[in-house]
Amino acid sequence: MGLFNRTNLRRSRVRKEMANPFADLSWLANPDVIYSAAIWLLFVLLSVAVLGYEPTGQTGYGRLAAIVTVVVLIGLAAAFHISQYQKRLLKNRVRAIGLVALLISMLVCAKLAVALTGQMFWATGTAVAAALILTIAYNQRFAMAMSMLYCVLASFAVSRVTDFSVLLTMLAGALPYCFFLKEIRTRMRLLEVSLVAALTVFMMSAAMTYLSYPGLPSGVFAAAGPNAAVTILVGVLIQGLLPVLEKVFRIATSMTLLDYSDANQPLLKRLAMEAPGTYSHSLLIGSIAEAAAESIGRNGLLCRVGAYYH
Repeated sequence: MGLFNRTNLRRSRVRKEMANPFADLSWLANPDVIYSAAIWLLFVLLSVAVLGYEPTGQTGYGRLAAIVTVVVLIGLAAAFHISQYQKRLLKNRVRAIGLVALLISMLVCAKLAVALTGQMFWATGTAVAAALILTIAYNQRFAMAMSMLYCVLASFAVSRVTDFSVLLTMLAGALPYCFFLKEIRTRMRLLEVSLVAALTVFMMSAAMTYLSYPGLPSGVFAAAGPNAAVTILVGVLIQGLLPVLEKVFRIATSMTLLDYSDANQPLLKRLAMEAPGTYSHSLLIGSIAEAAAESIGRNGLLCRVGAYYH
């Protein structure tokens, strides 16, 4: 009898699916998908507006169509990456809007600064800033992907399509932050990574400038120097803005966690004075939690601080 019941249930399910061929498309009615699609469309429209803007006000329909094609393809690449590796953005609309605001604001800054001054090193500065903020707010893999997509968009915004020097210089400044800035436990760490990025930018900019204008060593250093300088300047500025970034993106960097783990914190000091046994227990649990988390590749410092205040 049970065999027939199982067969009947399976048959009923098949009949139900055949009667509703669009059952697999029900996810399209999910509010998270709808809002994510709206945010993605907003990003595409704003990017097209920034890339298609011309001071003369003359933008041909063919050029506009080409820009739309490029932006849509890059936007789809970003959407697929987010859906695979950063799914929480599909539910956290505030962070999704913040990501769009960051990329568009950096794109606008690059476009305006280069248009007003004629100096391409401003584009490098915005690429470095975007990569640094994304690495702090998210993780290295996500920051690397989004930084590369931003560099492609920014290169279209500030230079000719056939000019790869701007794109390669921006990537040379952005990728070192994504690779080496896993966490910020000391103030010197950000400066050290900034120096590595500046050196990479200097070498890339010098090489590309020499390939474009061979035989002009003075011109090579004149072009590479500002790019390296703006890379270091952005690192120093972001270091000062770390508390603001933590508030905006609702994150806690390793420097903040180290402050929370300080024994001079009022709550920990009170715990040590009024309940020394519980305080010692929390310290022991914190050490165990940190070792366990680091053994599986997780944030041991976060686990230790959480154990202190559990």
